[in-house]
Amino acid sequence: MDKQEYREFLEEIKRGYEAEDYEKVVSYADEIELGKIKEPRVLEMISDSYFKTGDYETARNVLVRAQGRNSTSRNIAYKLSDL
Repeated sequence: MDKQEYREFLEEIKRGYEAEDYEKVVSYADEIELGKIKEPRVLEMISDSYFKTGDYETARNVLVRAQGRNSTSRNIAYKLSDL
């Protein structure tokens, strides 16, 4: 996946999240290796989508990955404790 495809992929995730189409976000997230996503905010969106679709274990795993990218975020720590 080149940079342009990656950007388009992230934009689709963001659009789906803003439209509250969580199934769409989860389907996009299943297509890509989450280790390639560098933005903690996008990982939070993906985790929230998994949470809203009922896949709590995957939501927790994605949040742990997001916390590794940004360990100072109180929002991520709160969401992890909430899960």
